[in-house]
Amino acid sequence: MSIRNRVPHIIFLYWVIKIASTTLGETGADMFSMTFNLGYWETIMIFMSLFLILLTIKLSLKGYHPWMYWLTFTASAIVGTAMSDFIDRTLKLGYTRGSLILIAILLIVLATWHKKEKSINVEYITTFKAESFYWMAFYSQIH
Repeated sequence: MSIRNRVPHIIFLYWVIKIASTTLGETGADMFSMTFNLGYWETIMIFMSLFLILLTIKLSLKGYHPWMYWLTFTASAIVGTAMSDFIDRTLKLGYTRGSLILIAILLIVLATWHKKEKSINVEYITTFKAESFYWMAFYSQIH
């Protein structure tokens, strides 16, 4: 039995889809928080819930399933954008301080990942534990 990779390979098409999904995340967060007047907090709650549901499903699957991966990514991008706007505009911390907080969280996740797994390999992830670290690192850096 071969062990299947749980994440996509980082090739040119990955970056094309990532940019499109990130743009959709930015637009989606603004649409819900500003156009629909839900506000940042409500948008965060809606899409954090959706992200956690999709992530739970994604982590339960063996191997890489493109639709589930990119749906999870896009929900993360929407909630991440809303959180970034909330940090900047509602908490009045600004993008610099907000970014520094997120960088600190990312460094903690990467250090813990390396300590537990003895490497940080984003190209080939085959275990639930490694994929969990992957999503924690990924989530902390997209905002």
